[in-house]
Amino acid sequence: MILTRLIDFGEDPVTALTGPRFLLGKTFSDSHDSLKLEIDAGDAVFAALAERGHILSPIDRQSPCWTGRHHCAADGWFTCGRP
Repeated sequence: MILTRLIDFGEDPVTALTGPRFLLGKTFSDSHDSLKLEIDAGDAVFAALAERGHILSPIDRQSPCWTGRHHCAADGWFTCGRP
């Protein structure tokens, strides 16, 4: 997702990292096979996906469903790791 935002959409690193994320399928904490989408994607995105037949599970912004952390420092360094 991050590379798509950086390369295909030309977003700056901070915007790409803080944008809404999604996960398709099951997680350890949710056995529903659904499209999990962070709530900051907005109502219009949720409505459009539901119209296309997706089963949606809203999750919190920057949800801990994701493993690890990402950080882009002011000097341009990009780091990843587990908390």
